[in-house]
Amino acid sequence: MRLKRRLTPCSCIAQIQPDDIDRCCELAVPTSKDVRQESSAATTLKFARPAHLGHIKLSQLFTMLQSRIFIPFVPLLFVLSAAGIGPVTNLSIVDTAVTPDGYTRQAVLPGGTFPGPLITGQMEDNFQINVTDELTNATMLTGTTVHWHGIFQHGTAWADGTAFVTQCPITSGNSFLYNFTVPGQAGTFWYHSHYMTQYCDGLRGPLVIYDPNDPYADLYDVDDENTVITIADWLHTAARLGPEFPTPDSTLINGLGRVNDTASV
Repeated sequence: MRLKRRLTPCSCIAQIQPDDIDRCCELAVPTSKDVRQESSAATTLKFARPAHLGHIKLSQLFTMLQSRIFIPFVPLLFVLSAAGIGPVTNLSIVDTAVTPDGYTRQAVLPGGTFPGPLITGQMEDNFQINVTDELTNATMLTGTTVHWHGIFQHGTAWADGTAFVTQCPITSGNSFLYNFTVPGQAGTFWYHSHYMTQYCDGLRGPLVIYDPNDPYADLYDVDDENTVITIADWLHTAARLGPEFPTPDSTLINGLGRVNDTASV
């Protein structure tokens, strides 16, 4: 079976220590010498065209990520299980306790999960995402905005979600309708808070826009919520209470990870 993997790195992965995350976790990966390169202004990713399945340890995966090389893979663990929502949907931002790596902390979560729910749509769709602020925990920010990272927002700059630039933050108990279209855009994006340090407390999630005329569609049998992977740094201390330049306590893959320092648990 040929699967299309969508990687959404939610934050820097420079702190990952590959040797810390093996523990016999293996991922089945397509292995092939048929490699094509796609360039962007920031980096060059190398994609291996699916052939037959081999195996790779997580440490090898992160070595590839740190060297800016990524091979699409089929995870046996860490898959997003919830179906995507959108393009017209409601999204509540809530405070709740989570234990993604063995350590429990309060977090700011879209839809009550980390990562937030996958939001999907088709190229040219009109997205109407009604974001409701239900935040009450004063140790973290109680206002919020949501930025749709990578979306051009031509003609809808007010829906870009950049606090104090294109909108005032949504206050607790209120909502804001993000209403925008995506002409000519398709691919894997992500959304996150754009209000001060709030996204470090958990407000982030994947956004995928499908092209109904995808020229590579015949290369894959599966391209859905089960083929989306998120990678994120995770902190055990609320952003407002921690140091100015924190060091991540763990790295999460689709919201699951392992604490590096067991003494802190």
